[in-house]
Amino acid sequence: TVLARTHTALVVGWSEDALAETEFTVHDEEITEFLVQATRNSAPCNVRVSRVGAESWAGVWRSAIASTAHIGAEDSRPESDDFVQVIMQPLDEASTLNYVAVVEGLQPNQIYTCTVCAMSRAGQGCTSMPSAAFRTLRAAPQVENVHLDEVQHDQVHISWEHFQPQTALPHAVSEQLGLTASLEELELRGYSVRCAAWSNWTWLPWREPKYEEVETLSLSEAGCVQFAIADLDPERPYALEVRAHTCAGTGE
Repeated sequence: TVLARTHTALVVGWSEDALAETEFTVHDEEITEFLVQATRNSAPCNVRVSRVGAESWAGVWRSAIASTAHIGAEDSRPESDDFVQVIMQPLDEASTLNYVAVVEGLQPNQIYTCTVCAMSRAGQGCTSMPSAAFRTLRAAPQVENVHLDEVQHDQVHISWEHFQPQTALPHAVSEQLGLTASLEELELRGYSVRCAAWSNWTWLPWREPKYEEVETLSLSEAGCVQFAIADLDPERPYALEVRAHTCAGTGE
């Protein structure tokens, strides 16, 4: 089960029941570690985690779930564009997780499935069935619902909903899982706005974008970002584009 995600990592959990169902035992030897694999287009990214380490991380995760009514919610479909970091995990399901691992080094906004296999001194066991497909986060959220509020002869005023993270892993949990740096990269830094006199969609003469830091944004009482685009030609159509920026990159 995928429990959490960033733009470059997935947190994966599994139970003892999963081990039994997939014949995880290796020649009757005690399991010493696990090989966890996240696969995209047949290109795997592997991580090996000790059994003790996976059990320790599972304890961290169960404690986080137990201390909070819920630490996230999202549509688990791979097509989901929600910029949400934590998958909803009911308390009764979280309590059944015996092992947790973090797979890092993934690509932003890509679909992955995860598998696990046990390892012992005798070798490698059978691989589990693939998990449901999950998409890593975008490097930056996509700005939606841009409104044209006012049109003058040489400028327009636009607004859009200011992005607010729906959830985040508790700081102590992200630290213990080694995700703090990755999550900090996803913090919203600002927005850029650019425009172009419209002629056709084959090519647009985009102007240099105007960038605004989060700290200097003009917000309405409803929490929407307000932005003015000046120096426009009268009676001429324009295309507008708004993008969000994080340390990890720029939104679409």
